[in-house]
Amino acid sequence: LSLMISPQSEGLFSAALCQSGLPKTGRIKESEKLTENIIKKLFIKNGDATNELEAENILNHFTNEEIRKYLYSQKAKDIMKCLSPHLLGMINIPFIFPDGNVIPENAYENLNSGIGINKVPLMIGSNTNEMKLFVYFSKEPNWKDSMFDITTMYSSDIWKAEGVDKIARKLSKLPDQPPVYVYQFNYGNKQDKKS
Repeated sequence: LSLMISPQSEGLFSAALCQSGLPKTGRIKESEKLTENIIKKLFIKNGDATNELEAENILNHFTNEEIRKYLYSQKAKDIMKCLSPHLLGMINIPFIFPDGNVIPENAYENLNSGIGINKVPLMIGSNTNEMKLFVYFSKEPNWKDSMFDITTMYSSDIWKAEGVDKIARKLSKLPDQPPVYVYQFNYGNKQDKKS
């Protein structure tokens, strides 16, 4: 979805496939804060600083180029260890943010008008049990509780409505939009086992 709304990716792909996506954006400040926290943790882990205050002082004296070089010198697994689980057991990373260059200021609003989006055939879908894994990791409600199935069923339906159906309807209304195909993986669905 990000590639479809990005002017920088025009002409770079001829079709799109979106699995379990959501048309959401974050804020630049959230991303900057998370990046700063990761770098400070890396400074401490690598022995460049002994505490967060010292790490912040080092970071404040780094140029953007030095930050870039430092992050590129780190192993992906070490960066990932600096991230922590958040809502529904997912890693707390920000959504894409409108920067006016890669992602336009009005971001996903362009899906309504079709102006500025990369119009290619799209296959978009989700899983019937989209939220089961996330709710399981959140431990609320417990997977043994009867509310678990109810919670995951409705939250999965909401995910599909927002992340699949709404997007497919918007794009399908555009006069020059190539075909939009919608799918849903049903493997392991309890309703399927009953029939």
